[in-house]
Amino acid sequence: MIFGIALAIVRGNIRARKRTAYAKGVVVRIRMRRMYTKVPLPDVAFLDQKGVRREFSPSVGASPNPWPVGSKVEVRYDPNNPANADLSTGEQFGPMLPLLIVFGMALAIWACLALIGGSDPY
Repeated sequence: MIFGIALAIVRGNIRARKRTAYAKGVVVRIRMRRMYTKVPLPDVAFLDQKGVRREFSPSVGASPNPWPVGSKVEVRYDPNNPANADLSTGEQFGPMLPLLIVFGMALAIWACLALIGGSDPY
């Protein structure tokens, strides 16, 4: 099971590294999809380098939905295989970024305090 998870992560990283082209996309519809719970996931349309309209569903969703229909988003895709597309990293983590920064800062402060006061209080 661990090997299968590791293989999926490696495969996803390889696919992501091939996404070197950028395009502006637009959210054309929202679908409720079941991951662990029902999560709104946008369907995104964009034009590739050849001017061909492509649609895809990103690998992430968020609740509440930060991408209403008509929203402009940045898309990264593989120019040799435009079906290999996803939202750019900023679009994926944008809604959670402030929370991640605060959590990271709190964790760093806690680690520093643990190192400074490393003596046993008992």
